[in-house]
Amino acid sequence: MHKIKPIFICDDSDDDALLIKVMLSAEGFETKIFNSGLALLSFLEVTHKFPALIIIDLKMPVLGGLEVIQCLKKSNKFQSVPIMLVTGMDVFDIENNGHIKVDYFIRKPIDINILSSKIKEILQIH
Repeated sequence: MHKIKPIFICDDSDDDALLIKVMLSAEGFETKIFNSGLALLSFLEVTHKFPALIIIDLKMPVLGGLEVIQCLKKSNKFQSVPIMLVTGMDVFDIENNGHIKVDYFIRKPIDINILSSKIKEILQIH
């Protein structure tokens, strides 16, 4: 198991969240799944667990990925946590949507090899 902080996965799609969790667990990462942006923010308010990375879906009910990202980037405590956006949008759409400030993104459907490579790059694991 990697000796790093856990990776938080926030996706309302159980299938996508489980796919990411299984892949990360096989790579030795500790993970925690949240099925909504509200659940993630509520947990972050009361926990002492600081994530190494947050992987978040853009489109979720109640509180979407964009709103969660904006809250996290405004927070002194969490603004430095890298965020990977998981979305069906392409890079052109994201870059032209200037109010979305994310560190990394991966396009759905999720390619496990690309996801693993990006996470290792983000966390600087070789």
